[in-house]
Amino acid sequence: MTSITIFQWLLSITFGIPALVIGRIIYQSGSRICQASLTDVTIFLYLAMFIYFCPLTIIIIIYIRIVHFTKQHSFTTNIQHSPADQHRQRRELRFIRRLLIIVGVIFFMSFPYLIFFLRAQFFVHAESLPYAQRV
Repeated sequence: MTSITIFQWLLSITFGIPALVIGRIIYQSGSRICQASLTDVTIFLYLAMFIYFCPLTIIIIIYIRIVHFTKQHSFTTNIQHSPADQHRQRRELRFIRRLLIIVGVIFFMSFPYLIFFLRAQFFVHAESLPYAQRV
């Protein structure tokens, strides 16, 4: 488990390196942080794609495979449904429900953040833009 976590951290770090190497990360003096400019659409879309959409897609694919495996495994048992089998099927159903809730929470918690930055990209003179760098 630790090796998977370390691999994920290393992979996540590598996504930001191209933006840093080509000089798209700049110092924002007003907020005293270094980050990609909100007006740089190319780097914004690159980072949004590789930091948000790709991991979310991978998570969804893995969870779909887990759900598929769980359903397939639960139907390949013997025809007689003993109380233990019924308990296992209920437990698997709760597991599937929890997986779907986790994916939904990940998506819906980050979606307003994404909408906020898309608004800042397309409506440059929006009143929320001065605060966009601090979010």
